[in-house]
Amino acid sequence: MTFMPEPDNPLEDSPPPTPPPAEVRHAALPAPVVRDAPFAYAAVDDTARQRAAEARVRTANNRLGEYSIFFGVVTCVAVGVLYFFGAGLWWLYSLLGLGGVFYGVRGIGATARGTASNRPHAILGLILSLVGFIAATLYLVLLAIALANALG
Repeated sequence: MTFMPEPDNPLEDSPPPTPPPAEVRHAALPAPVVRDAPFAYAAVDDTARQRAAEARVRTANNRLGEYSIFFGVVTCVAVGVLYFFGAGLWWLYSLLGLGGVFYGVRGIGATARGTASNRPHAILGLILSLVGFIAATLYLVLLAIALANALG
């Protein structure tokens, strides 16, 4: 490898830079107004934000209907096990049923206020919870009657 000295001015051998293209202006098109641009986009952003906020408000309490369904299904299954196998804690199943009724009523109220959008879920959870609560209470009544007949 041989050492070659570099030229004193490296730009001397390069071609001159090309000038930028001339700006073409059309007389029919007005120049853009910069001061109005943020306001034009702000209206679109505010509308989108408002829709998103309304959607969050409409579904903010949807969990109440879902809790009601959960408590209702658990209560019905537990009371079914109680009736068919005779094993279980009837008082706990009654409390689960009451919890489902509580959340079902609150879910229906939330749909009436417009903060939830799942009224059928809340109604289904309320019905399931009432059925489970009534069945657990009926089990207690039947148990009391059976004990009274056995003792007396």
